Order: sequence, then C-alpha cells, then structure tokens
Amino acid sequence: MDNMLALRTGPGIKFICYDDIVYCKADGRYTHVFLRNGKSILTARLLKSFENKLPGDIFLRIHKSYIINLKYITSYNKDCSIFLGTKTELEVSKRRKKLILEKLDSNFIFV
Repeated sequence: MDNMLALRTGPGIKFICYDDIVYCKADGRYTHVFLRNGKSILTARLLKSFENKLPGDIFLRIHKSYIINLKYITSYNKDCSIFLGTKTELEVSKRRKKLILEKLDSNFIFV
C-alpha cells in the first residue's frame, strides 16, 4: 500500500495511513507514533528508520527527537517551535531552522 506504514508492536503489526500520523517522537531505542485520534503507538524502532521510510513530501524531521506531518502544522514561531493542532507544541532544532523554513515556503502559500 502506497500511503500506509506497517508498525511492529508487541502484540503484532498495526497498519496506519500516513494521514493519521501527526508526529513521531524518539524515546531512546523506541519511537512513539502519535495519531490524529489522540492515541499513540510505541514501536521498537529508531526514529531514523521512520525518517528513511516516510515520504519527504509529507513528513519533515524538525529535531533530533521529532518528525512531523506537514498537514497538521497550525503555526510556526520564530522562537523555534511548531504547533500541531491546538495542543501540541514541538521544539524545532536551531540547526534545522533554515531547512524547515524552506520546506514550509515550498509547501504553503504565504501572503
């Protein structure tokens, strides 16, 4: 399936549509995948493996600990934070700030 990710979990495998993934957060050797329904899935994979598998036109690594779905960005603050929806604020790496601004510029219409 072109728009799905298979996540290995303790009890088995969960199939998730890209559109349902809001962001991924590193947690040591694990990754939490946060979904739009408010739930999260823990998988024994490094965030780097998600960065390699998820499509770059939809997902963006903003920090050593976070990959976000561009679809869920509601605002960006120059103090290096991104808001996803109304409740989630994530830190943006200062090192990645320029790349992130370029990506936002190419994906959104600025007026």
